[in-house]
Amino acid sequence: MLARAHAQYVADCESRLADAGFPDLTISHGTNILRHLTPGTPARLTDLVPLSNVTKQAISQQTAHLVAHGYLTVSRDERDRRGRIVLLTDRGVEGRRAVSRTFVEVHEAWEATYGEKQMHDLFETLAVITDFETAF
Repeated sequence: MLARAHAQYVADCESRLADAGFPDLTISHGTNILRHLTPGTPARLTDLVPLSNVTKQAISQQTAHLVAHGYLTVSRDERDRRGRIVLLTDRGVEGRRAVSRTFVEVHEAWEATYGEKQMHDLFETLAVITDFETAF
């Protein structure tokens, strides 16, 4: 059931992103990369790996996609020539905002459909299962 709920959540989010003009963005791009970047502030690509809890290869693949679609620029790290620095483009800043809005919109839509108490209980239960502190 969790897998089905997750699949529905992803489908709802990605449909909204496409409708908002970002058909080439996925929830994974948002959660693994975009949310960890601050507009105007360069970041080391390797610093995203522990923040996202995915492999370096996954970050590299997602970064390549985001660069190819105009969301990021990548340059060499001058302090460590092996490292790479990423920076949000204007399109990347817009995409980052769209992903954030989409999370809120889907949460609000689910709350309207399933009820505030049901959503609260769901998040509390997921917090226990995942050992994660919630804002509730």
